[in-house]
Amino acid sequence: MSLKIDHVTFASSGGAGIVAKTLWDFQNRLGNDVELHTLVDRGLRSDPMAHPILTAKASIDEFLIKSPKHKGMLSHMRREFGSFSNLPLRENSLVHLHWIEGVMTHYQVRNLLNQGRSVVWTLHDEAPFTGGCHSSLNCNNYHNLCQDCPAVRPLFVKRILKSHEALIRAGLDATSIRLVTPSQWLKKAAESSSVFRNLPVTLIGNPISIDYFSAPTREVARRKLAIPDNTFVGIVVAAQLDNPIKQVKRLAELFFEATHAHGFASKLLLIGANGDALDRVHGEVMWLGELDALEISQILPAADFLGSASLSESAGMTVKEAGASGIPAIVFRNGGSEELVDDGVSGFLVNDFGTFREKILYLAQNPKHKFLLGKAAKESALDAHPQTVAQKYLQFYEGVI
Repeated sequence: MSLKIDHVTFASSGGAGIVAKTLWDFQNRLGNDVELHTLVDRGLRSDPMAHPILTAKASIDEFLIKSPKHKGMLSHMRREFGSFSNLPLRENSLVHLHWIEGVMTHYQVRNLLNQGRSVVWTLHDEAPFTGGCHSSLNCNNYHNLCQDCPAVRPLFVKRILKSHEALIRAGLDATSIRLVTPSQWLKKAAESSSVFRNLPVTLIGNPISIDYFSAPTREVARRKLAIPDNTFVGIVVAAQLDNPIKQVKRLAELFFEATHAHGFASKLLLIGANGDALDRVHGEVMWLGELDALEISQILPAADFLGSASLSESAGMTVKEAGASGIPAIVFRNGGSEELVDDGVSGFLVNDFGTFREKILYLAQNPKHKFLLGKAAKESALDAHPQTVAQKYLQFYEGVI
């Protein structure tokens, strides 16, 4: 049965945007009538003039409302701004929401449901059910009300509480909206929230680009980057490399401390925006800037491992992307990322930087085991093939319409 589907997300870039774009592509390939609606093409940090009003509101959130001690993103001013009326949703289409801060408010979602629309919402972070935090960072206030919010300056604590109360008053916990999360961790968080507590949440993993499944060989990738075969190479991929939650600078320092202390020639590849923030790291860093999936897929096989020291990840799909290229990952046990690594089989899960350092050295000293880990990671990545995930969603939609 052919379906009419409208995907809605803030931008076609970033984690949620890439997921929405990938589903749009493959659901069309499978014979459906699918459109993708975005407010901007790129994120506001990359293109602040794409939407000046939201850029101004996001700046107020970041520099005025958020506490300097809070490492995560916060959406308060911009979450109250809904540009939904500008999106040309088609009549009788199933609406699939993704990341909608600044695009659509909870009340506008409720209005869609009141109109008899079939609505699926894939949650990509915690913002839809908190007072504004995209990552709660172990704060459980959202289970009830976001009182005494530690993420904001004292002057704005009451505003955050009112914002969270407004989400609850929107009444989505009593509607027929169908929620999806890409990780068990985020599923449990949504189900424990005061906003979505009474709603069923379905787990469907995120897809990755088809490009990662046709990556070149290690030799070809290294030749492209002029990296000698005897160099031990790590890689970090993040939308914003200077995001404090990602802890990229500390990871980089640790990588070079470990490899240099044991005499390994080493290089760290960085993919994402703002890599110049690591210019004081003592080691051979190659910052490659912001790249698309095809470009990243041509580089990943040059690495010996992918590193992620993020304090919070809803899904951490860079792990699957690297895995599809046969690259194992070393990942902090935080959020949904740890669900993507079979510890000791397709990579390593660690609790601290000391153990991270040990695993880096282990991979440098045991290339044969590193190859076996990469082989298992490649097999594990098959469940993130875009056609597989697109079909899972199509089956899920049939139970919604």
